[in-house]
Amino acid sequence: YRNILILEGILKFVIIISLSIVFFLPGSIMGFFLSYLLMFIFLFVFLKNRFESKATIYDLNIKINEILRYMFFLNISLAFHSMYAWIDSIIIAIMLDVKNLSFYRVAQTFISALIVVSSLHMIFSPRFSTWSIDEIKKNLPKIFSINLILVLPIVLVINLYGEQLITFIYGKTYMYSYELLKIFSLLLIINCFSYFTTVFDMKGRSEYTAIVSSVMLISNTILDVFLISIYGVIGAIYATLISWFLSLIVATFIFIKKF
Repeated sequence: YRNILILEGILKFVIIISLSIVFFLPGSIMGFFLSYLLMFIFLFVFLKNRFESKATIYDLNIKINEILRYMFFLNISLAFHSMYAWIDSIIIAIMLDVKNLSFYRVAQTFISALIVVSSLHMIFSPRFSTWSIDEIKKNLPKIFSINLILVLPIVLVINLYGEQLITFIYGKTYMYSYELLKIFSLLLIINCFSYFTTVFDMKGRSEYTAIVSSVMLISNTILDVFLISIYGVIGAIYATLISWFLSLIVATFIFIKKF
């Protein structure tokens, strides 16, 4: 398994970067799918050689198909998340200017770091894999509450002292990022309830995560174009908040209907 992960990382690094240098964004997207195509071929050969003597061909094909299906949808969702991270910056740079993009990136960097620090996804994901669905349903409200209690003071600090933090780290030139940061801080609250995709992945239903990620990407792209033209760079933040909220609604609906 460790060797597979190493190979996966090498394929991504070499192929995606090489094609990105030549073809830019289309090259990176093409490189992503090409790297996983090669990965799937390697995985098929690896599993066939390892388990051929221990299982029938029929059973082996089922195992391989299940693994490839899970990996395919999981990595499709990762690709959508990567594209989601680029799309705001690309649209802002095209519709506005580099200065507005720099203000946006400062606020986005702050919030991204705080989401990593305040999120409990990594703590509870091993538990989701071992808990039954009933146990997950029983414990999710408690997890939401714990995460919300952790996040609310952070949001308060951002709104009270965010200006000083940005000035200290980036200087007065980026003071306007504080206005963006205050709105962006609502993302921390939405993230407190975004555990459903983690449950999907831990329960082997990565196709549901791919659906949620596609909703987030498509809605954010459409809303970016519409809201940036009306509100400027703040519109990009509105688009992010709305797309996250829409994806949360979709994930909640899937969880209720399928689990």
